[in-house]
Amino acid sequence: MPSKRADFTWGRRLGSGSFGSVYHVLRLADGLRYCIKEVTVDNLSRREQESALKEVRILASVDHPHVVAYLDSFVEDGKLHIVMELCENGDIHSMLQARGGVLLPEVDVWRYYGESLRGIQHLHSLKILHRDIKSKNLFLSSRGVKVGPTRLVFL
Repeated sequence: MPSKRADFTWGRRLGSGSFGSVYHVLRLADGLRYCIKEVTVDNLSRREQESALKEVRILASVDHPHVVAYLDSFVEDGKLHIVMELCENGDIHSMLQARGGVLLPEVDVWRYYGESLRGIQHLHSLKILHRDIKSKNLFLSSRGVKVGPTRLVFL
C-alpha cells in the first residue's frame, strides 16, 4: 500500500528546485528518517506532469550504492511525493561553502570524484542520462557520495 502524508512527521525543508521542494521526514511506522521530494502537479503542464512521473519510474528502476535510493511515491492534494533515502550530510556544494574557502584534502577530492563517477556510470549502463550534474546534486551520506535523482531521462 502506498504511503501518505500522515505516515510521516514532516521536518525542515532541505532545499528546492525547479520542480519542487525536498523535506526531511520521519516515517512513523519504523522511526526511520527519509526525505520527500514534493512536486505540485496540478499547475504543471501535461508535459511537465509526464516528466515528473517518468522521473519516478526511472528512480524505481535504479539500485546502486552511489545513487540516491527511491523508496516510495504517492499523490495527495495535487502533489506528487517521492520518498527517498536521506543523505544526512547534505550536498557537496553546501559542504564546500561551509568550509569557507578551505580546500579539501586531495584524497577526499579523488574519493568524491570516483564515487560520483561510479553512480553516473551505473546510470549510463541502464541507458539513463542525468541532465544536471553539479555539486548541488551530489549528496553526502555515511556510505559516501550519491548522485541525486534530478532530471533523469532514459536514452
